[in-house]
Amino acid sequence: MPDLAAMCATADRVLALVREWGPAERPPDVQDWNDQFLVAAFARGYRCLRSVREVAYRGEADDATVLARALVALTLRYLWVGRAVGDEERRERLQRLRRKWVSDRATL
Repeated sequence: MPDLAAMCATADRVLALVREWGPAERPPDVQDWNDQFLVAAFARGYRCLRSVREVAYRGEADDATVLARALVALTLRYLWVGRAVGDEERRERLQRLRRKWVSDRATL
C-alpha cells in the first residue's frame, strides 16, 4: 500500500515550487511546436499532480497510485521530446510522438 502521507507531502512541495515560480508572471520562452507542446504538457502535469494530491488526501490509495503512474509516464514522454538536440531531432521526435498518439487512438 502506498504511503499516502508521503505522497501528499511530495505533491505539496512540488505544487509550492510551481506557485513560487509563478508561470503566469514569468512565462516560459516558447520558440517552436516542441516548446508549445511542453508548455501544454506542464499544464496537464500540474493538473494531474493536483488530482494526485486530492485523491491521496481522501485516502484513495489505488486511484492516487494510478494517477501518479500516469504523471510519471507523461513526464518521461515529454522530457524525451524536450531533450532533443538540434532542430532536425526536435522535429523528428515531435513527429514520432504525434504518430504514436494517432496510432494509439486509431480504431479499425
